[in-house]
Amino acid sequence: MFYHFVWYFYLFSFIGWCAEVGYAAVVTKKFVNRGFLLGPFCPIYGFGVGLIYLLSVPFSKNLIVLWIGSVLVTSGIELITGFAMDKLFHNKWWDYSDFPLNIGGYICVPFSLLWGFACVAVVKLIFPFTDKLIDWIPYSVGTLLAVLLGIILAADAVLSILTALGLNKRLERMDRLAKKLEGYSQKFTDKMTRTVQSAAEFCEGVGDRISDGKNRLKEKWDRGRTSEDLSGDAPGEEKEEYEKIAQKSSIFQRRLINAFPHMKPRRNLSHLEAIRSKTQHSKKKKD
Repeated sequence: MFYHFVWYFYLFSFIGWCAEVGYAAVVTKKFVNRGFLLGPFCPIYGFGVGLIYLLSVPFSKNLIVLWIGSVLVTSGIELITGFAMDKLFHNKWWDYSDFPLNIGGYICVPFSLLWGFACVAVVKLIFPFTDKLIDWIPYSVGTLLAVLLGIILAADAVLSILTALGLNKRLERMDRLAKKLEGYSQKFTDKMTRTVQSAAEFCEGVGDRISDGKNRLKEKWDRGRTSEDLSGDAPGEEKEEYEKIAQKSSIFQRRLINAFPHMKPRRNLSHLEAIRSKTQHSKKKKD
């Protein structure tokens, strides 16, 4: 039974990936490599169907119990996976918050009920065929292929985790730079306010001079540098570094961002949107 479970995991991880890619192709009119892993596998589908396979052995003839079990199993896997990935990577990879009867945005009742019906259909219509397919492969060959696939998936998982952690570090660097720029902006605002107030006190009625003073300060800020009156701060370097970080990304990070278009970091969402914007702009220039 474990042998069949493993192969159901691989088989339906691939089928789930195909379904995700097909859905994305219909919606976006282009190929998008969906899923957390780099390869053509969505393990959440494989693990879910594998557990349904184990559940179907004693309950395949009782459709009501099978449906209830399928709803509970798929919802539990989606809830636990979404929550765990959120806590580990500080990102909400999918979000049902706009749907009714959702739990934390990780699952929602309407989709859970549909998953139940889908699993019953898989058990009754697909399992008989896939059972014969798995049994058709010689056991020794199947075992060797399963081990090789396991090694490939493990390596893929490590690379994908490192990619996600690298993206988080990148967003944190952008956030630190943004806070520094915000500090510069606040200093500039405070300094300009004091300057205008001083000018108003000593040059009451001389609007042109006040306006000229404000414009000169504004020009200094736009050039990314300030005078000694602004404590020698130079936000231009931080601006340039922020733009470089937003624009420069690895192919793995770009794939991950494209794979989850609705990904919402717990922090630094605006910085992720800046990366998306730069990535899309660069792609348009290449096209």
